[in-house]
Amino acid sequence: MDIGVLSEKTECYIRNTIQMRNLTVTDIADIKSVEEYIQVIEKNHLQIEVLAGENKAVMAEYISPLLQEDSLLSEELSDVLNHFCEELLDVYDMVDVDLPILMRVSDRLLSDAKKKQDKDYLINQLDLNVITNYAMMNQFKRNAGESRLWKKYKRNGLKAIDDILQFMEPDAFLSLNEESREKVLISTRYFCTLYDNEETSGDEASMIFDRLEEAYQLADNPFYVENSPGYDWKRHRIKTLEYMGQLTESNNKKTCSESLCRRICPYMELLENAFRENPEETKAYLSAYDVKLLKIRAEYFAGELSKESYKHMLVELYEEWVLENNPVYAIYCYDLLPLEFIALLERERLTEWEKSQLEKMYQNALNFAMSSESNGSLSFFLEYFIDLLYGFIEIPESTHFESLVLDCFVAIYPPAYVHALMSAKLVRCLCTHLVRLRPDMFIGTFGLDSVAAVERESNSIVEFAYHAALIHDVGRLAMIETMMVRGRDLLEEEAESLKFHPEIGYKLVAGKKSVEAYQNVILGHHK
Repeated sequence: MDIGVLSEKTECYIRNTIQMRNLTVTDIADIKSVEEYIQVIEKNHLQIEVLAGENKAVMAEYISPLLQEDSLLSEELSDVLNHFCEELLDVYDMVDVDLPILMRVSDRLLSDAKKKQDKDYLINQLDLNVITNYAMMNQFKRNAGESRLWKKYKRNGLKAIDDILQFMEPDAFLSLNEESREKVLISTRYFCTLYDNEETSGDEASMIFDRLEEAYQLADNPFYVENSPGYDWKRHRIKTLEYMGQLTESNNKKTCSESLCRRICPYMELLENAFRENPEETKAYLSAYDVKLLKIRAEYFAGELSKESYKHMLVELYEEWVLENNPVYAIYCYDLLPLEFIALLERERLTEWEKSQLEKMYQNALNFAMSSESNGSLSFFLEYFIDLLYGFIEIPESTHFESLVLDCFVAIYPPAYVHALMSAKLVRCLCTHLVRLRPDMFIGTFGLDSVAAVERESNSIVEFAYHAALIHDVGRLAMIETMMVRGRDLLEEEAESLKFHPEIGYKLVAGKKSVEAYQNVILGHHK
């Protein structure tokens, strides 16, 4: 295979995929009318079809054959595939292009590395495989219908991490080049990301913390310091401290004990001090607002802050944070921090102040969903955004789940909004005629026991059907990336995950009074 041609084709695949994603979410800033909007959508759709055709050809002629082969890769070929992986997922800017294809390419490279006698090449592919499995775990763990899908990636990621950490043994460590040694050292802290899920227990959280303590102390170990002269030990310590603080993330979903949180608190003091000593350098790793959130959250779960104090500190931090223009850490501000705030509220007894904060947070989250930054880091953005929908609190006089869902479709994937609206209008038309022509079919609906009762409540029946149809596909919000796939066939697990969107939708509307009545419609709309 011509290496130059392959390099050009993989670059084409990246460009086309990004362009298709951008064309899907139409920029309305300069559009003056509905007619103009329709024209733009039609033009974009035709362009997407052309780009999708090009990508399918690239996949069929160049990428798929390589992934199906089992022969050893040349150095030039592995370089092209590694560069392709870097383009598919930018870890530092959290921009994902096509994670499932990244997973396939990474697995191919790792299989190749295991057959070769090159430890540094193996470390490089194991490291890529860990990052890729973590990203895939995050994408599929939003699929609440089938945990088996994401657990596979957790297991594979932990296996790759364990293989890397075998090289912490001194002789094995010295057998690596400097770049590989740095990747091994990073893995001593990065392993904890594979435990970012609902099923991580308090005991596992204690284990993670103990291992992070060991990783932190490596900066004082003469052997590793002397034999990794170019390693950024300051970054190592700061990122390790950040991971410690993240153990209490999302209202302490890992159920860290109060005693463990008290152990975390002094380390958050160290993190805050490190930031104060050199804020310009440290903010390259995380923002001052992240540091403050990690610190006050640990203090709250350690019993050092009251709920009311913590609640007001979160709001004060939020009001400062929204002024910062940092697209990567903005996700923590617009998605994660509101989750922490919402978890503290008594849903049935909201104060006017709490309502006003909720309204602001929901609107800002939606505005951010419409921004180009969230579109680039779609998987990372949705990781918290879906949790925000699960925990959504309705404010009857201003904030409703149905309108939020529709706005989310507009912001993230407009074709889903069009589908929802068209379905609802068709259902309303059909239901209107059915009630008129065959009212007897509706006896038993809403407890109506006669044709006369059905005719009397016909408007209510039609409106119920209309609004149920509007949000019947709410579960698809959890798998937008899969719905956006146009330039290739769906992989087996992607197709399987799509089948669970009715179950996810059913769970998303649970507890929301204005839409809870539509649960069975949502659950059964493919039956």
